[in-house]
Amino acid sequence: MLWKLARYGGVVGVALGSAAISYGHIHTVLTSWGYGHLAAAVGPLVIDGLMVVAGFALLATAKHQAGASPPPAGDTDHQPRAEMSL
Repeated sequence: MLWKLARYGGVVGVALGSAAISYGHIHTVLTSWGYGHLAAAVGPLVIDGLMVVAGFALLATAKHQAGASPPPAGDTDHQPRAEMSL
C-alpha cells in the first residue's frame, strides 16, 4: 500500500509541478510575443494537451504493434522494397 502511494503520489506530484512550470513558461513566451490575454492563457493548455494526445497516440501505436501478428504471405504492402540504383 505504501509503495502504491509513493509511486502514484510521486507521479502525480511531478506531473502537476511540470504542468505548472510548462504553463508559466509558455504563457510568458506568448505574452512576450504580443499574443492577447486569452491566447496567452489558452495557448499553453493547447500545446500541453497536444503533447499528451501525441503521447497516448504513441502508446496506442506501440501496444498495437506489439500485439500484431506477422503479415500474411504474399502481402506486398509489408514486404521490403527493392532499392533503385542510379
